[in-house]
Formats: sequence, structure tokens, C-alpha cells
Amino acid sequence: MKLIKLYNKQHPDYFTKVSDRDYEYLNQWKWHLMINKKSKRVLRQKNTKGEVQTYVMSREIMLPEKHMDVDHISGDTLDNTRENLRVCTRSQNIMNSRIKKSNKSGIIGVHWDIGRNNWRAKITVNYKTIHLGVFKCPLIAYIMRIKGEEKYFKEYSYAKRYA
Repeated sequence: MKLIKLYNKQHPDYFTKVSDRDYEYLNQWKWHLMINKKSKRVLRQKNTKGEVQTYVMSREIMLPEKHMDVDHISGDTLDNTRENLRVCTRSQNIMNSRIKKSNKSGIIGVHWDIGRNNWRAKITVNYKTIHLGVFKCPLIAYIMRIKGEEKYFKEYSYAKRYA
């Protein structure tokens, strides 16, 4: 594993991790850190005849087909080692997404059901919501959500990061 310096005026001290075998190839360019509210991305740009092309480091490493995504298994987008990257569909990539800031329960797929006065567990698979049950205890709802991830998401489960 080696480090490549990332360029960003507001955040000058960032590096990305890459596999030894990719270091020489990737280090021939100046890579930039783009930070937005949701994530950090490592990219470079090339200006050809007035047209700017953007290259994302993880895609440069894995070379997926255009309709496929590259997932950072650990959720750390600054870890661009091959061990942390996998080619997947958009649906699979969404399975491994982080908890949303608007989530009030603090648990992915678990929310308070006002009408039933209980905790509801649900999971979305291929853009369809599957209800896993309604529970008095948020911990039981969380356990059912984890079981749902094991059944439907398998290795793409967000919970697998912490297993």
C-alpha cells in the first residue's frame, strides 16, 4: 500500500491509499480531492480542445463497464486499494450506503411508526420496499433489519463492515 498526495486548497493535507501495483501508473497525474456534503472523491481532469474530461480514481483502477459502479467496501472513499474496491451494479452499491443525516432513529431501515406506536423495520431491494415487521423495542427492529440485510444484501450489507 502506498500514498498519493491529493490537491485541494482548503484541505491541503489529504492523501489516498492505493495498491503497490497501481502506484506508478496513478502517480503520473495530479489527483484532486473533491469534498461535498455527502462524500469525498478522488479525481483528475484533462482538458482536450476546450472540453474537460473527469476521471475518478476508483474507476481508473477497476475499469468497470459504463453502466457499472465501483464500490468502496469500507465506505472510505480515500482508500483506493484494490482490496477495498469492487465493481457492482447501482442497486448493489446503494445497499452499502451510509445512514442518512435525516434518519432520526440512528439505525438504517428502522423508524418510529406514529400510527402503530411501534418501531418499523424495512429494507429496499431492487427499488422495492420490503417490510420486515413492527416491534415495541428498537433493538429487535434493528436485529430484524440485520437479518434482512444478510438475506437480501449478502456481502453488500452495510452491517458487514462492522461484523
